[in-house]
Amino acid sequence: MRPIYEGMPRFTEVIAYLEARGFQMSGIFPNNAGHFPLLVEFDCYMVRGQDAAAIR
Repeated sequence: MRPIYEGMPRFTEVIAYLEARGFQMSGIFPNNAGHFPLLVEFDCYMVRGQDAAAIR
């Protein structure tokens, strides 16, 4: 991953921020057609841990 906007947080910071608030990663999907093999953007689904347990 590489930042595409000036001043944007790194994806690792965003995921750590959400995990610290009780979210867990549910899915990650590339969103950068035409840039293979580089991963430029992706969509990430996060769910709260308590909600994830209810889904099982």
